[in-house]
Amino acid sequence: MDHQPSHGKESVSCPMDFILRMLMGPWTTYILYNLKTHGPQRFGELKRRVAGVSAKMLTERLRTLEGAGAGAAATTRRRSRPRSPIR
Repeated sequence: MDHQPSHGKESVSCPMDFILRMLMGPWTTYILYNLKTHGPQRFGELKRRVAGVSAKMLTERLRTLEGAGAGAAATTRRRSRPRSPIR
């Protein structure tokens, strides 16, 4: 019987296998490089630095990185301004 390893998410048991699969995603290494080099950034700023990436792909890659525990390197979220009381 020929045993072929399954490549589904549920079959990943080796931590290195998980890391390599995550890094193989399109744009991932370039996004990580920019975040490491320039620190936390707003989404639009990161999108300008990663020339050619679509907003959809950048969002997908950032969510993947965040889900993998690399969320500390993610973009900064816009903080809402403190509201003034209504007069």
